[in-house]
Amino acid sequence: MPRQTAPSLPRQRGADEETLRPPAGPVRLALIRRLAELAGLAAALAGIAGLIALLSYSPHDPSFDTVASGPVRNLGGAPGAYYSDAVLQLVGLAGALPSIALLAWAWRLASHRPLSLLWLRLPALVLSAVIGAVLLALLPFPAPAALPAGWGGAAGRLLGPPFLAAGTAIAGAYGRWLMMGWLAILLAALCGLAFGLQRDDWRAAARFGRHTALVTGRGLSWSGRLLHRLFAALRLAHQIVIDQRDEAAARFGRHTALVTGRGLSWSGRLLHRLFAALRRRLIPLVDDDLVREAERGEEAVQQPP
Repeated sequence: MPRQTAPSLPRQRGADEETLRPPAGPVRLALIRRLAELAGLAAALAGIAGLIALLSYSPHDPSFDTVASGPVRNLGGAPGAYYSDAVLQLVGLAGALPSIALLAWAWRLASHRPLSLLWLRLPALVLSAVIGAVLLALLPFPAPAALPAGWGGAAGRLLGPPFLAAGTAIAGAYGRWLMMGWLAILLAALCGLAFGLQRDDWRAAARFGRHTALVTGRGLSWSGRLLHRLFAALRLAHQIVIDQRDEAAARFGRHTALVTGRGLSWSGRLLHRLFAALRRRLIPLVDDDLVREAERGEEAVQQPP
């Protein structure tokens, strides 16, 4: 006969096992939060590295159009030198906008806020860099020697003259400033779209700016008071040293005058006594000679011729 087996019953999970296993929703949410924080940290580090590379740019470092054999002066090393040279040659100082955008995205990611519409924010970021380069190229100030491509780089030199000509045709001598104002408004709108910051973010940034300014002002005020007290203490110590030196000099002068006066008085008395002794010894001899001469004269007078 074939062996009959008992029908298998479905395995039931105990209450303890159900309570120990967390639900899938919170685990997934926590994993997404940690990944967003890591992405925000990476974006912040990339933005800071870009700003450091731009701030430490040197035209003598090796780059795509420069061959240098000396040490790299850029704080970002050779990658920072190549990156800063390429960005500054293309859009000038407007090349700092991508790094600032990375910091803004890092803020949103670290605060667990979604960063959506990247397909729109990336073109807005590129366009804001170009508009910033044109705006910088319209500045009426010459660029320093550290920026061989000018304030706005190649994009500013290429697009700046047409914008300037259009502004001059509209407003004459004030066309430059009119065009700069329009470009500044357009740049602000594009940066707001590219950075992805909302009203709450701008308010938080404003609060942070006010708090930073307050802390900086208090720090400067405290430092000023500390320096004032330090200089006051140094001035008092200097005055005390001068007073003590003057008092010591006065005491030395009085002592020197006293010693000199006493020495002169003692020397005068000594000379007086010396001359008195010589006079007592010499005058009798002189007087005897005079007496003898007088006697001889009298004898000669009494003798007849």
